[in-house]
Amino acid sequence: LEQDFAENYLWRVYNGLGRINSNIGKLETAEAYYRKAYDIAVAMSERGTADCIENLASSCDDLGGVYVTRGDYETAREYYLKSLD
Repeated sequence: LEQDFAENYLWRVYNGLGRINSNIGKLETAEAYYRKAYDIAVAMSERGTADCIENLASSCDDLGGVYVTRGDYETAREYYLKSLD
């Protein structure tokens, strides 16, 4: 339970840092933070942790947004579809 709480907290921190950097146009930094959040969400999902589905969907959506902004629509589509799973 403690590990789940810590991972969920870290997911929120990385996701928030990704959003801040995305909002100011630092897409490479945003992607790095979103990727860290995504990796945590995947690990939580594999263990069946509470909130993992929402975190994973949000991470996929956020990464998709980065790729749309870059014009990489195929990669964006892949992440948007993952967010629906």
